[in-house]
Amino acid sequence: MTSNIHVKMGEYKVCTDKKVLKSLGLGSCVAICLFDRENEIGSLGHVMLPSNRDKSSPKYANNLLDSMIESMKKEGYNRKKTVSKIFGGASLFESSIAIGDQNIESVRKELDKRNISIVAEDVGGKEGRSIWFHCWSGTVVVSKPMGRTKRF
Repeated sequence: MTSNIHVKMGEYKVCTDKKVLKSLGLGSCVAICLFDRENEIGSLGHVMLPSNRDKSSPKYANNLLDSMIESMKKEGYNRKKTVSKIFGGASLFESSIAIGDQNIESVRKELDKRNISIVAEDVGGKEGRSIWFHCWSGTVVVSKPMGRTKRF
């Protein structure tokens, strides 16, 4: 039986075994799933806000991604075999501040700076999402309102 580990806003987790990392209720936040295909190391980060120069806060895309990679390195991470999948960044409310779009753009930019390709995504729109990341396979299950699910 696999166990589920909840990753909250501004957090990340790394796993190397048959665990499922989950982030529930993604609105404007973006979930980053990193997967080292060679070593079967997975990491899920829950980004709250676009990049910031304040290196002490894990809620920003740049800081969270750096922390995720550093923790994966301790498990034997191979950058050349690592890919990413990103989810979230919705605009749930009418507002002039498009924080979801800013989060998506920031995550893409930060992944590109680190030469980590995005192999799947479900971002933007006006609906929230919850995700379940299967660390041993790299599969991500996305659930949207009305019970709609999709595998990536």
